[in-house]
Amino acid sequence: MLTIVSATPRQSVVNHYTPTPYDTKVTGIQVSDLSRGAQLSLWSIRKWVQQRQKTQRIADTLNNAYKLAGIPEAGELVDEYLSLMGRLSMRPVTVERPCCKTVSADELLILRTLRSLQLGHHDSAMLQISRIISGRFRDAFCRSAKAYVESLSSAGLSLNRISNLSIAG
Repeated sequence: MLTIVSATPRQSVVNHYTPTPYDTKVTGIQVSDLSRGAQLSLWSIRKWVQQRQKTQRIADTLNNAYKLAGIPEAGELVDEYLSLMGRLSMRPVTVERPCCKTVSADELLILRTLRSLQLGHHDSAMLQISRIISGRFRDAFCRSAKAYVESLSSAGLSLNRISNLSIAG
């Protein structure tokens, strides 16, 4: 049986928060260890945020880079999915400067989401990006980001490879 609660509790509700590895600021992952597709995606994210803060035209820089990569439509797609994230995120997202040599946890989360979409693992991508965007908004983000990664795939740029591997001694 369901009943309607007519009075609010006197004590405040406690929200439980369980940190995950995604919640650290630093990952220690080097940009140079990422695949070419992941490096291009990361540079695009960082450049987009940098230019957005300076209120410069974003499209020109991204479009020129993606024309050189042979996928001119990808610059607009980056602008689209990052605009959605900028407006719909539940919390601040940490993006490093374009010259930073390591990947932030939020950047890694975005790259993992893009990689999942490129591999066709839509449910996994939805779970990952839900750390930043919730509900139906994450659907819109994933649709836009999927178009971007399909563009990368058409140019042979993968987000699934690590460029440099070494044996720890």
